[in-house]
Amino acid sequence: MDQLFNDIMNEEKGYYIGNLLVTANEDNQDADIDIYDVIDGQQRLTTLSLFLLAIWEQAQEWCDNGFDSSNTPKDIKNLGQLQGDIRRRLLINEELNNPRLQLLDDDDVIYGQLLHVLNEDGQPVKAPRNRTFTRKYEYIRGLFRDGEDSTIPTVNKLREFYDKLINITLLQIEVGNLSDAFTVFSSLNSTGLPLTLVDLLKGRFIELAQRVAEESKDSVLKKWATFTDIFTSNNSDADITTTTQFLLNNYDAFENESTSSTTKGKSLKQYRDIIQQKYRSNVDYLQEIIDHAQIFAQLLQIQSHPSVNVNQRLSSLRRLESTQAYPLMLFLLTKCDELKLDDDCITRVLDALISFYVRRNITLVPKASNIRARMLKLVQDIRGSSDLRGDELVDRVIKELKELSVSDEQFATAITSDGMYDKNAKTTRFVLIEVERYLNRTTNTSLFDKGHPDNLDDYKANSSTPLWSIEHILPEGPLTDYWRAMIAPDDPDNAEDILEQYKHLIGNLTLTPYNSNLGQRPFADEDHPYTGENPYQYSKRDYADHGHFVGLRQGLAINAHIADTEQGESIETKTDWTPADIQRRTEWFKDQILTVFKFPALSMTGKQGTITSSAEASR
Repeated sequence: MDQLFNDIMNEEKGYYIGNLLVTANEDNQDADIDIYDVIDGQQRLTTLSLFLLAIWEQAQEWCDNGFDSSNTPKDIKNLGQLQGDIRRRLLINEELNNPRLQLLDDDDVIYGQLLHVLNEDGQPVKAPRNRTFTRKYEYIRGLFRDGEDSTIPTVNKLREFYDKLINITLLQIEVGNLSDAFTVFSSLNSTGLPLTLVDLLKGRFIELAQRVAEESKDSVLKKWATFTDIFTSNNSDADITTTTQFLLNNYDAFENESTSSTTKGKSLKQYRDIIQQKYRSNVDYLQEIIDHAQIFAQLLQIQSHPSVNVNQRLSSLRRLESTQAYPLMLFLLTKCDELKLDDDCITRVLDALISFYVRRNITLVPKASNIRARMLKLVQDIRGSSDLRGDELVDRVIKELKELSVSDEQFATAITSDGMYDKNAKTTRFVLIEVERYLNRTTNTSLFDKGHPDNLDDYKANSSTPLWSIEHILPEGPLTDYWRAMIAPDDPDNAEDILEQYKHLIGNLTLTPYNSNLGQRPFADEDHPYTGENPYQYSKRDYADHGHFVGLRQGLAINAHIADTEQGESIETKTDWTPADIQRRTEWFKDQILTVFKFPALSMTGKQGTITSSAEASR
């Protein structure tokens, strides 16, 4: 919606916004009126209609408020003509119960309620605010409201936009019936027009559902709308990128017989054949796709899994950039009943995947392509076996992941000898958070409580920036004289080399909501010691705000080991931060990470039979 709004706003009059594929309505009995069923372009038409309605409402608001410094009496008076034109465009014979655009089911009801604002009393019927369609209109309405930051602050600007809106170019293509729609999709693609995989598969579904399965066009279109709505956010049209990502992973999970992932180019032909086979076998394949898409939405955290434990782990896996595992998890979650996988089984699989990806993202072993190939082979083995069920299946997954992963010794070496932050900052943040939570559970000490719940995963208001970010205790650079003397007292000129060696080790890292405030400040400032001031801003250790320590003394469990507790130090009394401290704390972190991210134990150990990995089976 934002893109379409900005295009109309900034492009020249007559801007081309795409195609509209329609077929004549079979039930139309009135020869004087042309009624069309929209095959492709419903969302675009809906958005344009809501633009018109929002313009009408903004015009009415200015009429009710009268003229001001931005709008003259003449400007306001001329709005009546614009509003009348909008009524004619939205309503047949200006009748509220006869809109030109008729939508599907619930959306049509809400659209009718919104249109009641065009009534003489100007009051709409109240539409349910929690519905996606209502939220979409509220968002569009906000685009046209006046205000300090408004892109349309005056009547003249509104009229300029309206003039461009009613003069956009939309190519209408009429086909004889739904079956012809697929031919049109294919023809457009062959001319080089930028149709997506989603566009082309929609045409295939339309053709075969009607021709082979003899399904009504209303039913096919409603199902397709249900499918695309799964990947549609509140304030936008269908997310083609995410929908395409699902289609590729869906093929890999349920159809692929190769250890190479399908591609957009390959999958078009593959899906065309599958759709035909499914409908000829009396399988409602579009409904099957919808069911799989809802599971995939759980993987992406667009929807929630009903189990809290499973959902928390899916959220963790999502943060670890684990796309290679999507086919496996899509298959297991979809087939969990058939595979005898309860929530505990799924939880163990997810714990194993989380441990695997933490290790992989820190060591960068194995390559992403090798992971994907191994995952696809595992899915194929599960699909082809009637024995891999329940705990035995879970053990097989764990064994595969352990075999694919680095050893504990290699993992420990990577933690202590290499920088972690510069390899993968997102995984580093995830590790810091999970170690903190582990310590909270095992030591019964926590910065958080019922009155102040854990917000380590939260984001800043109206932002994609995490509330808690990574803080380098020894700053990344450039170093101040204080820090040069701290880490290289005998040879300050060597400070930069020491910084490069130690700055990204996990022992030098912590979490804070005050990253930009701490910056290059000294570890402790003995010239300006903390004596209860509020705020206090002289050092990282004692930084305080609103009566609370928010620097290194904030109270995080991982901060307690900034001090060498075995030597009697405490965070309150520690005054220096040296390379030796960083190495000591890195060793401590290594032990915590190996504990938190160990692989789950095999449940079948000691029972009759063995669990063989795919690599062992191929040897």
